[in-house]
Amino acid sequence: MEKFYYSKEGKTIIYQIGEYLYTIKGKPVAFLSEGAVFTINGHLLGYYGDGWIRDKRNNAVMFTDNCSGAGPIPPIHEIPPIPAIPSIPPIPPVPPVPSFNWSSISAEDFFVN
Repeated sequence: MEKFYYSKEGKTIIYQIGEYLYTIKGKPVAFLSEGAVFTINGHLLGYYGDGWIRDKRNNAVMFTDNCSGAGPIPPIHEIPPIPAIPSIPPIPPVPPVPSFNWSSISAEDFFVN
């Protein structure tokens, strides 16, 4: 079941399924790990805990229905919309038949491209 996060104005901003955060349109935007919030690319955005998402200075940015502990008084929030179905990751293509040749890509450059 998803958990909704609201802005200081009470507007529904994102929802959480597992450790991932999605926009209301279903786009994955962040993930939660060990008390921190990261972009999908792994950059630190802030922190989470007790129903709060906080910025890097630990100021409240968003809250859930069950927020508790230190923080501002949350406003009455809107009724959350029905979230979009999260996008399904693409299915990787079937790899070609293995060859007996070495690649023209060097081992050092393999992960660069």
